[in-house]
Amino acid sequence: MPRTGENIYKRKDGRYEARYIAERDANGKAIYKSVYGYSKAEVREKTEAAKVEIYGEQSPIASKVICASILTLLKSQFLMSLAIIE
Repeated sequence: MPRTGENIYKRKDGRYEARYIAERDANGKAIYKSVYGYSKAEVREKTEAAKVEIYGEQSPIASKVICASILTLLKSQFLMSLAIIE
């Protein structure tokens, strides 16, 4: 199962590192790039800026989060409609 979420780690030298998928090669293998900073927030901002530069306004991960929230909402509405019918 693929990982989702932030890829931010604290390094031994005290800086934070975030990795993101910059592109994919001809075989579909992910090519990662890294950004570094002295705080988690700084690294998160740099990562989001890099993703916007690569993917445009909305990164693929943001699209997945939006789809998941829409599906959750539809599921809850469907279950509520079943409860009303019974």
